[in-house]
Amino acid sequence: MTGKKFKQSSVIFIAAIMIILWGNPSNSYSGGLKTSFAEVLLENLHIGKSYNIGKIANFPIEVFNTSPKRIQLTIKPVMPDKVKSGFEPIPDLGWITLSKTDFILDPDGSAKSDIIITIPDNKKYLGGKYEVNILSSGSKLGRKGMFGFEAALRSRLLFTVYKDKIDDTGVLDKQVNLNFDVLPLKSVVSNIITGVRTDLAEKGVILSIRNNNTDSFEYEIESLPIKDTVSSIPDDYIPCPDPQLLSFSDVNIKVGPKQTKYVKMYLDFPDKDDYRNKKYMFIVSMRVRNKSITGNRYIRVYVQTD
Repeated sequence: MTGKKFKQSSVIFIAAIMIILWGNPSNSYSGGLKTSFAEVLLENLHIGKSYNIGKIANFPIEVFNTSPKRIQLTIKPVMPDKVKSGFEPIPDLGWITLSKTDFILDPDGSAKSDIIITIPDNKKYLGGKYEVNILSSGSKLGRKGMFGFEAALRSRLLFTVYKDKIDDTGVLDKQVNLNFDVLPLKSVVSNIITGVRTDLAEKGVILSIRNNNTDSFEYEIESLPIKDTVSSIPDDYIPCPDPQLLSFSDVNIKVGPKQTKYVKMYLDFPDKDDYRNKKYMFIVSMRVRNKSITGNRYIRVYVQTD
């Protein structure tokens, strides 16, 4: 590294960041808590470096109190109960710090905290693929302070370490606004007839994509097999056997800075008994790319056929 200087926001960083929303149809949710920080993947980090997700990618963890009670909220890193395939538990929880860990939240209040990853300067970690969970837990507050367990939820943080000690791969020239808005995050449509193409706009459902950046970005849209995601499925729904039965008016769409564009969705179920009187769930991937970062959000579409 002699002769080279790196700023925190432009250090040799990542080839991709994946942000995935799962759990509750719109966010991760547990009782009186929810968060949009459900699963994050950062790739090609480097040993001997620190990465603040909130500062570099404009994506801090944010937790919302959806209960009618005032709560004490604690956010902290914990070892995963079950590690995602291809990853291993983080070697030391000391690699993860948060800018703030304890909060008091009123009803409908929220709290934000930056997550910082610091990877020791040790070659044994080169090429590693690690997982850590971020546990957000809340307890009700009474006149005498905290009492009773309210809710807890886990967020999954995944990251890979670049295989070489230093390289010019994935240099970030500036901070990137990884957040973009897509609505609705959850759609429920019923009385879908098989054998007929249904325009979901006729059911009042159209996707909107809001680019919050000062640069134009291209977004890729795809219906994914649920098994390829970490999304949970409500007990009364099943995955559609063919995700491609949900299609779109555009699968690649360019959105200018601070602009919003719209995409139609269509359902094309075959005229077969196998598809009648069913309740299916679809996962729609909305992905944004630039030369060094990929951000991805998942949208849920619940469908009931006649």
